Amino acid sequence: MAKKTIKLIKTTRMNDITGIEIYSKTKLCQLYREQGLTDETGKLLHLYFDAMCWLYGIISMRKAYEIFAGQNPGLVTPEAFRAFVELVRHEEHFYEILNESDILVEGQNRDLWDWELVEQSLLMEGFEDYVRVSQAQYGKDFYLPEREELLKYADEYYSAPTPQGERMFKYFCKHEKEARARELFEEVELFAIMNEPDIQYVLNDLERMGWKLRMRKDLEEFLSLYSDLFNHTRLVENRGFTPAELQAASGLSGLVSIGFGPHMVADLKSGKLNVDDMREQIDQMNFLSDACRQEMLDQLADVEGQSPVLHGTVGRNDPCPCGSGKKYKNCCGKN
Repeated sequence: MAKKTIKLIKTTRMNDITGIEIYSKTKLCQLYREQGLTDETGKLLHLYFDAMCWLYGIISMRKAYEIFAGQNPGLVTPEAFRAFVELVRHEEHFYEILNESDILVEGQNRDLWDWELVEQSLLMEGFEDYVRVSQAQYGKDFYLPEREELLKYADEYYSAPTPQGERMFKYFCKHEKEARARELFEEVELFAIMNEPDIQYVLNDLERMGWKLRMRKDLEEFLSLYSDLFNHTRLVENRGFTPAELQAASGLSGLVSIGFGPHMVADLKSGKLNVDDMREQIDQMNFLSDACRQEMLDQLADVEGQSPVLHGTVGRNDPCPCGSGKKYKNCCGKN
């Protein structure tokens, strides 16, 4: 019986976004050798690109070289850096190196120095997140830590420790064992890194993980801690700066980003959260600036005006307006 002959067909792998060929490791090693970069220098450049990906989200090749050359003077010439960028485009990373023509339908083929390193998740759903972050970054400087600190950001899970983060972690430690507290803290920290200002969305996610505030008075403490954490978290929208750092540079006062997101608004409208209780808590939040407190009270007044239920008129023995089926006094009206 004749043996079957199986032919292996080599297929060319293409980048889904740029349409550029993904080179094999063998071909890349050969091209890097031809380029003349040492393995050590090549690894260092890759570390810098990874760090810039996670800290900045979007950065031009001109700025990337300025940062690299400033911290490693004389190590890589502009010509060698350009050749490296050309090869990186043919590798797989958590970022893409994009020309304007890769992003815009009528985009031009720009000089390589104007190409951008873009964190991949900003390109997952079309280019809406890329546009949003680009607009948020416009006109802002780049946060530039010392070389050793910058390279720590090559680890996608790295987040610089802060007193605000430590306080949030200790808050969870009061209620949970250390391992569980660490898990909850890392989830909340991730929301801050993702620039999520909607407190209720964060609380809903924690509840999904099996943790929720035990008493209403705990909301004020959690809101204060999360707002503080959020305002001292490095954001790609700020090119690595924290909201508090930008706030200090502008000379403004009060918290930078706090308010009712769509999830909290929905809970207030449905009666799951009590408007009167929330108003009282806002009045008692000493960490808020007057302007921020007034903004939140104005938002609350708008929500109350749109709500079909006036919470102050609900009788204690009436069905709770949140729809739980319990009496108001045993649900949202419970002290």
